[in-house]
Formats: sequence, structure tokens, C-alpha cells
Amino acid sequence: MSAVRHRERHGRGAARRLSLWLVMLLLALPLPRAMAEGFGFTAPSGPQDPQLPAAMRDLAERMLLVYEDPDIQRYLDNLSALQLAVGDERAAFDTRRALR
Repeated sequence: MSAVRHRERHGRGAARRLSLWLVMLLLALPLPRAMAEGFGFTAPSGPQDPQLPAAMRDLAERMLLVYEDPDIQRYLDNLSALQLAVGDERAAFDTRRALR
């Protein structure tokens, strides 16, 4: 297997694992019931759904506006995941650096 093909295969696997992790994180974040109902979010059918990346990006964008957590470690950890989900890698990097 060529090095390029290996990187492509590994990259897709890493992206899929990140997507699954983000789905689990976003579903686990505590949201007040009224806020969750007001999001109007329809979950994709599963991890293979082609709409998953767009749905996660949309949900993360909405959550970034309202996400709070009194535990600063947990807040920064979840904030960096949300920033990654919306594609703001620089902000996520800076947030992760603040965690250290």
C-alpha cells in the first residue's frame, strides 16, 4: 500500500472517529429541556449518514452561542470540541493550549 493511500485511509478513519466522538459529546452535554427543544435539531440516522458532518457543524454553531459550564476544565475541553466541529481549528488549538 502506498504511503499516500495509507494516509488517506487513516485520515478517513480518524475523521470518522472524531465525528463519532463529537456526536457522543454533543448528545451528552447538559442542556436545559426548553433549550434542547428550541434547537430544532434532527439527529442524523447514524454515523454513516452523509448529512452527519453538516448536522454536527450546525448543532455545534448553535451550541457555541449558549454553552456554559462552571467547571473551567470541562468548559474548555467541550469548547475545543465544539470549535473543531464548526471547523475553527485555530480557536480549538488556542482553547486546548489554555487547558494546559
